[in-house]
Amino acid sequence: MSFNVYCQTLKRKDYTYKLVELLDDLVDYIKKGKGSLSFKSPKSIDNHLVLCTDDETYTVRQQNHSNTTILMNDAHVNKLKQKFETTDSSLVGIEQLSYTYELTKLSGYIDTAGIAKYPGGDVKSSKNIDQVKADSPVDAAHFEKQWYGLCGSTIDGYAVLLETDFITDALYTLISILLSLSKANEEYDLQQVASKCESQNTKLTKEIVATLLHRFGEETSPSRFKLDQNKCAWWFGVETMKKASPSLLTEKEFMLKWKLSLPPFFSASLDLSFLRGNFCRPQSDKIRYLNPEMLSKDLHARIKELFQMVKEWDYEEFLSFIDSFIPATKKKDSVIVKFARKKRVGKNKFVVCPR
Repeated sequence: MSFNVYCQTLKRKDYTYKLVELLDDLVDYIKKGKGSLSFKSPKSIDNHLVLCTDDETYTVRQQNHSNTTILMNDAHVNKLKQKFETTDSSLVGIEQLSYTYELTKLSGYIDTAGIAKYPGGDVKSSKNIDQVKADSPVDAAHFEKQWYGLCGSTIDGYAVLLETDFITDALYTLISILLSLSKANEEYDLQQVASKCESQNTKLTKEIVATLLHRFGEETSPSRFKLDQNKCAWWFGVETMKKASPSLLTEKEFMLKWKLSLPPFFSASLDLSFLRGNFCRPQSDKIRYLNPEMLSKDLHARIKELFQMVKEWDYEEFLSFIDSFIPATKKKDSVIVKFARKKRVGKNKFVVCPR
């Protein structure tokens, strides 16, 4: 089949064309009208653009190419409303492009710039929750999960991030109330628990309690939750390790401190493996807190830093610090052996050491 091709020499100046290469799932999403599409960019970072559906986020990157791409349209349908004396099989070039935009799926994140801490920050200087959503390069479905993961809440309509010590005290109060109601292992109603919490501490508003319930529990049905004891135990374990004095403890010493940090009669299971990715062993028989956020985001540099602190790591404890940086398409061991050595030291025990 042949076409007559024309080139448009005059262009509208109030808009321009850009080409985005769509992934198959996005094509299906658009064709079936499953929901909305929106471009978002965080205010705190330049040159970071994402495309969001209702439940997925895609980073947008410019892909330059050496050949010019001509965007064509039917010659009889054009924005300048020009009439062409042509056959039906005629096209007009409406834009010449030297690049396209490619999309890569990612989890997105919440931009926390401009969000006040609570209770120590200036709440009235903070954004509202709609502003936070608009400024965050993440889709709506993942926003809610990440928001509660950050212990985000609202005070009088202002978005806030709960401070660590406040979370610990509030969680202690929440668990104590659930124990008094015999609800620590059962479903409970948000309103009932929130009113009990606020009667003990006026700062524990319904919104704050809802944040705690989402962060440390599971919503089984609208406004009904069940406490996740492992998440609670993890929080108290990490906070105990952060504040331990002396910082270097035997496992037995730490486990005792961990147990004492919990509310009385709270029978959560405690296992040091819960805290992997938050501690190291400078001595074979002692542990101390290691903040994973202080390590490099580059995998190779991160591994070097880990070996600067400890020369020989338990395999599972080492993997917990790098697992999230290993692509899903690659085997963990194949990545580790590029930068380190894995050795067997027992029937089912392995260690990792420098090459």
